[in-house]
Order: sequence, then C-alpha cells, then structure tokens
Amino acid sequence: MNETSARITALKALLSKEPSEESIQPPVEAAIALAEELVRAGDAKGALDLLELAQRHAEQVPTDTVFKIAVARVAALMVTGLHAEALETASRLTRDSQLLLARNPEVAGRLVVFEGSCLWMLNRAEDSVRVLSQLRERLLMQRDSALLAFCTTQLSAAHWLAGDSGSSAELALDALVSARRSGEKYFLGQALTNYCRIQRLACRWAEATQAAEESLRVHEELGARHQANHARRSMALIHWKRGRLEDALEASECCVDEAASLQALVHHSMALLIRALVLIHMGRFQEAAATCSEVPGWSVHHNESRAALLAAEYLGDIFLEQGDARSAECQFTELCTRALAVAPKSDIVAELRRRLAECYYLLGRHGEAYAEAKAGLEHCRELGDRYEEAATYRILALSAAAVGKPDEAKKWFDEACSGQSDHRARRSNRSPSRDCTVLRLRPRSRRGRPQPGSLPAAA
Repeated sequence: MNETSARITALKALLSKEPSEESIQPPVEAAIALAEELVRAGDAKGALDLLELAQRHAEQVPTDTVFKIAVARVAALMVTGLHAEALETASRLTRDSQLLLARNPEVAGRLVVFEGSCLWMLNRAEDSVRVLSQLRERLLMQRDSALLAFCTTQLSAAHWLAGDSGSSAELALDALVSARRSGEKYFLGQALTNYCRIQRLACRWAEATQAAEESLRVHEELGARHQANHARRSMALIHWKRGRLEDALEASECCVDEAASLQALVHHSMALLIRALVLIHMGRFQEAAATCSEVPGWSVHHNESRAALLAAEYLGDIFLEQGDARSAECQFTELCTRALAVAPKSDIVAELRRRLAECYYLLGRHGEAYAEAKAGLEHCRELGDRYEEAATYRILALSAAAVGKPDEAKKWFDEACSGQSDHRARRSNRSPSRDCTVLRLRPRSRRGRPQPGSLPAAA
C-alpha cells in the first residue's frame, strides 16, 4: 500500500502542474491505470480524485484518452454505489462516442458491461439481461478473455435477480471457465461468489462454503477489498441459514465495519441488512430496527433499490415477529406493490408472498392466506430457493387446515418436516419451536393476545 500511496502522490504532483502537450500524455495514462487498480481495491474515492486531475488536461491529450478517463470514472461511480449516475454516464458515452467505440473495442465492451451491471443493480434485471446477452453473443465468437468473464459474471447476477436461477447457475460456471482460461483472477473471484449464491439457494452448504472461502482467498490475495467484503457477506448468510447465529453476527459486523471504512455504499447497506436479519432471528428486535434505519434511502418510497426494499421487508418482519400482524400486513402490502413494479420475479416478491400469507392467517383471513401461500410456493420453486420453499410449507399447511383441507395440510406439514431434515433450519433464541419453522409462538399478554413491540423513533 505504501508503494501505491507513493504512486498516487507522484501522479498528483505531475498532474497538478501545467506541462507541455508532449509530456502530459504518459502521466494521464498512468493515472487511468492506477485509478482502475484503486477501483478494484475498493478505493473509489482515490480513483475519482485521480481521474478528476487527469480530466483537467482533456484538451492536451488525444480524444481516445479522454474517453478512457470517462469509462474509468463510470467504474469508480459504480463502486461508490452511485449506480444511477454511472448508468447515465455510460449511456451518454455509448450514444455520443460511436467512432471512439469502434476504435477501442475492448473499452467499448467494458462500457457495455458497466451499463448492464448498473441496470441490474437498479433492479432493472430484464434490461440488463438484454444488454449483456447481446455483448456476450459477440464475445463468444472470439477466444476466452477477461471481458467475456466479466460480462458472463454480470449476466449471471442479472439472471439471478430476474428470477432465472437455472440460467444464472449455468452462466456462473461459464464465467468460472472463462476466468480460469484467461488467467483473470479478479473475475474468477466474482464468478465464485455468484456460484456460492446459487448453491445457497439449493441449500448445498458445503459447496456454497467452499466457493465463498475460495472467493475470499482470491480477492484477499489481489487486495480487492470490496469484493472480499462481498465474499464475507456470503459466509455470513451461510452461517445464518445453518443456524449459526453468533458466527453470522460476527461476520456481518466485520463486513459493516470494513464496508464503512471503504466508503462503499452498496456493500455497507447490504452488510447492515445481514446484521439486521441475524438480529431479528436472535430476538433482538430493537437493535434490528435501528440497524435497518441506517440503510440509506430505506424510508424513501420511490427508492426501489434492492437495499431499500429489503430494509422495508425486514422492518415488516419485526412487526410480524412481535405479533403485530396488522402493521406487518400494511408494510408488506405496500412493499409488494413496489417490488412487483420493478422486479416481479425476484426473490423479494417470493418472500413477501409468504410473509403476507402469515399476516392473513394471523388476522383470520384464511382463504387469502392459503392463496398467497400457494402463489409463494410456486414462486420459490421457480427460483429454486429450497430454503424459502421449506419455510413456505408451514404457513401453507396451517392455512390449508384452516380452510378445511386437512389431507392437503398433512401433505404440506410432511414436506415441511422433510425439508427441515434435509436443510437444517436456522435456530433462534425467540422460541424453540421456530427451529423447525412449523409452529410460531409469541409472548402473550394476560388476555392471551400477542404483545406487539414498539419500534424506535428512527425506524
């Protein structure tokens, strides 16, 4: 890092001067290369500062170099979490720089991948799939390359967000192959993280853990701190799903601190959400609500980012876990409308259907609970999310029994118990019964009604 700091200091000194047109080109090119290294290492702010100094010499360097500065800036904006600004910049460059793009196919390809990446990060998964698929078809006619690995990795993520876990899994494996053949370890680490996510959906814990650990090792060797943070979050989720709540909390808090130090908005938001999720399942509702309230933009209704939607979902969970089904139902209904508008096939919608079914059941609206649970189960199966599927069986069985279908209820209870046996449901300090997610118990008042908890003012 001392060597990198020395390079930054030297380049800033050179770029701050007013050298001749002949002598400024090498420092500008070096600044672009160093900025790209800093982006991979997670220092987006340092990269943006360098690029800003390089941009001051735009009139003294070739147009191609100015274009490279702009593309490097898009990458830095993405890492900082400013996806809307990055997408607008990438789209403008694509629209206004056709001749430059034709002369620089590699840079042009990276720009397309950046655009596709921003689209799925903004919950526009179908648009992302369209953009990235077109580029990948062209790249497949050439030999394996780092660009193909990059494109395929992002396309895998876009398919996952669009609800197509089958295509996402295939592309994750393709990305692994391309990254290995091209010798590009950075994208190999990203592909491993994607592969871990697919294995988590199928509750294949050993494979998921191995992929996450390998991804973490690769990124730590490269000094890619923001991607290493992503791999650690994957480990935290695996711990949570396997019921190892203390390990999950420790891992998530490590991710929160690291992401904050990196000033990585998206990584910080997602780490906070994992911490909140674990706290909910430890029964520490006040801390969970306070953590959700730290997620940027969670309370802004027009913010349809994944982080904002998940924060609102977990706050609804807190109402539900404390027995306030009516408040939870209002929260989930409004949130489901937002999620359906931007990502109708996503895992968030599947989770919300199951949660709404639970609310309806507790409110005595058993017919609605049964219908919503059936829809949620079908959605989980389409996603290949075995964990959420097992959780949905419980409420489906309860609501089937309530609407007079005891035989069907028994079938779903059998499925639930079988699923728990296969996948090891999470453990919780809230209630021993919650270990099997078959029966929900809540604290009750003297009159026998659930006692809703209160949320802090910040939430």
